[in-house]
Amino acid sequence: MTATVRNGDDSWARWVAEETGQVNPQFTDASNAARIPIPGYFAFYVPSGQYQVVATAPHCLAYTSPTLTVVDEPVFHNVGMRCNAESQTGIEYTLYLPVLRG
Repeated sequence: MTATVRNGDDSWARWVAEETGQVNPQFTDASNAARIPIPGYFAFYVPSGQYQVVATAPHCLAYTSPTLTVVDEPVFHNVGMRCNAESQTGIEYTLYLPVLRG
């Protein structure tokens, strides 16, 4: 899952999560300490703004979210992955975008 942020000129760029001690893109396979161990769960603590997320997974079609606006409340978004592999059956992908408080 990669979080992108809308720039002032209406273009989209990868959100630089590393500036806040986070990782972007995120992986949920628990293969190292920077990865989230809960399959299909993603969370980016972001400043207010507009975001889109792009999700990819083996044997699944790539997914791009609609524009998600974060103001002062967390945004929950069910990522609509469409997968054709038996191993992916029943996995729900969920995105959590809480506001980053300074």
